[in-house]
Amino acid sequence: MTNYKEELKARILEERAAINLIKITSDLSFERSIELTIFRNQLIDKRSSEILNLHEYARLL
Repeated sequence: MTNYKEELKARILEERAAINLIKITSDLSFERSIELTIFRNQLIDKRSSEILNLHEYARLL
């Protein structure tokens, strides 16, 4: 049960970080016309799960 709670807490922190990145990406795009990409995937208009999947892909390379 403890392991489940720890994994859930870690996942929630990852989701919050991805949501924060979405906000930063949107701000940079709309205010300064800067586009962020990961492996040729623009981060604008991405869901947090998509960003986390791209990050996992990058980590495994």
